[in-house]
Amino acid sequence: PVVPAAPVATAASAAAPVVADALASHGAKRLDQLEIELIERVMREVGGNLSAAARTLGVSRNRLYRKLGRAGGAS
Repeated sequence: PVVPAAPVATAASAAAPVVADALASHGAKRLDQLEIELIERVMREVGGNLSAAARTLGVSRNRLYRKLGRAGGAS
């Protein structure tokens, strides 16, 4: 028998709770700040694994690394 694979988290599904929480608890924030919060949350969820975080967020590892560099480093 064929067992279906578990659904893969998408950037949108990963982002939705973070964005909703940020807007509800802190009011409007700058988009770049919300992006950093999302990246930090995903990095925590994957135990700091940059490749896994990039896959979850739907971006390349290099792009994620650059964004972390601009934000002052990884969590």
